[in-house]
Amino acid sequence: MTSLFPSPHPPLPDFSTLLIAGPYHASAPIHLALSSNLNTPRSRTILFAPSRSTLKQDLQRFNDSWLTARSGNGATSELASNVIVL
Repeated sequence: MTSLFPSPHPPLPDFSTLLIAGPYHASAPIHLALSSNLNTPRSRTILFAPSRSTLKQDLQRFNDSWLTARSGNGATSELASNVIVL
């Protein structure tokens, strides 16, 4: 299921489009994109960020242990290759 958090996680209801705004942790958009791609093979996720550099800095500061442990994993890398950040 699609989520803003790593497994085990509270899933979001089914959706075809989604806009999320609010004070979520820095890696929430990444978890959303990865879990969305996992649930729908051959799909792409477009992530709109007000500032790519700020998103990158926030991710580095947050230092998500789940992403750190799995970012070099082939399956995670494949999912990430289908995420477009604008």
